[in-house]
Amino acid sequence: MQTTATLRDIQLQRLRQFLRWTCVASALGTVFQLGMWLWEPIWPDAVVGLSIFGFTVLTGVLYGWLPQLGIERTVLALAIGLLLLPLIMVLMRPKALGILVMVPFMTAVISVPYLSGRLVRLVLWMCWVTIVITAVLSYFVDLFQLDDPLLRKLTLITDIAMLAGLILVLIWRLFIQLMANVEQLETANTQLKQASTTLEQQVAARTRDLEKSLAENKRALDEQQRLLQENATQRSLIQGLSVPLLPVGRATLVLPLIGELDAERLAMAQAHALDGVSAHGARRLIIDVTGVSLIDSHVALALTQIIVATRLLGAETMLVGIRPEVAQAMIALGLDLANVPTAQTLEAGLAIF
Repeated sequence: MQTTATLRDIQLQRLRQFLRWTCVASALGTVFQLGMWLWEPIWPDAVVGLSIFGFTVLTGVLYGWLPQLGIERTVLALAIGLLLLPLIMVLMRPKALGILVMVPFMTAVISVPYLSGRLVRLVLWMCWVTIVITAVLSYFVDLFQLDDPLLRKLTLITDIAMLAGLILVLIWRLFIQLMANVEQLETANTQLKQASTTLEQQVAARTRDLEKSLAENKRALDEQQRLLQENATQRSLIQGLSVPLLPVGRATLVLPLIGELDAERLAMAQAHALDGVSAHGARRLIIDVTGVSLIDSHVALALTQIIVATRLLGAETMLVGIRPEVAQAMIALGLDLANVPTAQTLEAGLAIF
């Protein structure tokens, strides 16, 4: 957006400079034509002088109103003013066809750098139509049929040389402008390539960082998985040790319970007891509750379920190590252990079984 604004400012400055010099040149042409009319007062010179003067006024107005009109409107108005000059002058001086047909070419060279698209085509069509009409008027219309003296012929040749030189200068300036635009494009292309290279380097560096971060995250995840696996293994081992099932004979198993019994340990104790009885073909299971400090309703219910389940498997269950306070708690809970053999210690229980 900033580049477009800068280019617009450059075009505006160049157009303003061209209008200033064109206004000065056309004013000098008006003075010259006035001198020719004073030297030989004939109507063709007067009309040509008035036409050039009108173009001078037009360029002055365009120069003053350039910021308000804008570049496109100003150039279109200037092109129309230039194209009207050969149409008027060819009626006054048909023999000046050689110089007059150069005006449309000069108009095209002036207009093209400032216009684009549809406006360029419009101006080129106007130039072509002007050349054709000027040629037709030169060959078929001669209003005054004047025989130009030598001085007027020399003046005409001088005008042709000057106008041709002006067209060449304009073409040269157009070439310089095109080369400047090409240089700007090459500079912009170089900057774009540099920016692209820098961006690629940044993307590559970012990709390496991401790959490194992903590798570190993967290592951390693998380590976490390993720790979780070890934790699960240790937890399984601890759980197995917290509810051990000890064979003390070919048909006798001991299930010692120690510490606080929660729902998980009780479920594990029941699973171990049933699996052990089934696997060993045991006929007797001794549950040692010496290390249990408190038996509540949940613990009592779980013990009762173990006793009933092992009985269904064909094994008899004995409770040993019941302390007085635990016995009182079990009675308060209303547990009926009349059919369950008990012993004060594990040794006594093994002696009975």
